[in-house]
Amino acid sequence: MPRVVVTGAPHAGKTTLLAALRDRGFSIVPEAALDVIGSLVRVHGAATARQWRTEHTADFQLLVTSRQIKLEREAELGSSGYVICDRGWPDGLAYAELDGLRTEPIIEHGAALAPYAAVFVLEIVEPFDGRAASGRVSDEARARETHRALLRAYTLLGYSPVVVPLGSLETRIDTVLRHLGALGSVNGSGATSHG
Repeated sequence: MPRVVVTGAPHAGKTTLLAALRDRGFSIVPEAALDVIGSLVRVHGAATARQWRTEHTADFQLLVTSRQIKLEREAELGSSGYVICDRGWPDGLAYAELDGLRTEPIIEHGAALAPYAAVFVLEIVEPFDGRAASGRVSDEARARETHRALLRAYTLLGYSPVVVPLGSLETRIDTVLRHLGALGSVNGSGATSHG
């Protein structure tokens, strides 16, 4: 089934939008980075996992990319409609760029997958709230840099990302569904038909 990416910088409303799309019947591929971080924390504890990620940023990005590819392949097998990815493997390119890392290994890993049918990049929700209590560490300046890096990464790979503007949750859902409808009809349950 066709894969679609919904991505964005911290505080873009990605989690909220994806939950609403899941409630409408879409299959959602979870964010691979959170899965990798969870595994590292279970094995090494939170402090050691954070230190390892800081000291081995390139290795961490490759782990995330590999995990993302595995999750996307698994989701494609079990879906009858669009598979919506909570970030795509090219997000690793954006984060590698921000951290000054080589991007070639990430591209080599990701090139094995078929292209995405669409890429949606959410604008940052304002006013910006760093949500330090949640454990997130991005400030507004870094979030804006991340937004620009995500657009560059997907564009570099030949995609034309759809920027989902600020607005109500329903307006954002409508933007995504309207674009998906142009690719093939989409019903409220996330199923597709091409005809």
